[in-house]
Amino acid sequence: METMPVITLALLAFPEGILAPSLGLVLLGQKPRLKTAVLIGLIYMVGAFIARRLLLYGLHSIGLLVLVVFIILHFYNLPLKAACAASIIAYAFIILGESLTLPSFMRIFSVTIEEILADTWLRVAASLPNQILLLLVFCCTYYIRGFHKKNTKNMLIN
Repeated sequence: METMPVITLALLAFPEGILAPSLGLVLLGQKPRLKTAVLIGLIYMVGAFIARRLLLYGLHSIGLLVLVVFIILHFYNLPLKAACAASIIAYAFIILGESLTLPSFMRIFSVTIEEILADTWLRVAASLPNQILLLLVFCCTYYIRGFHKKNTKNMLIN
């Protein structure tokens, strides 16, 4: 069980809760809505706070994955398979992003994972490259899907 300071949750879990599900939705052809994405980010942040306090390390990710499935089901009225796919895609990108950015961050700044986890601001700084990567992939996919155009319809096949 891990206790994460509120500032870390706000600067780490909130943006991740906005970006990752939005990316999963866009990759499936569903256009995310800004207000809904922000609300999902807030719910995800509260869920992360609770999951990190109640569940063992590692299990909190599974709990948050299930939470994201239910959030997407509720806010986007998607079929269960699509909500699961969007959530799994979101987590795959989080894991992939951390796998790519964290070792580089640790090498550049000569820090260990223990030092990152022990320091609030270092933890936030270490998450920034992953958040930037998620944002870039989201923006590129959003643009490629044509969602930036005014009258774009969702492409999700039910």
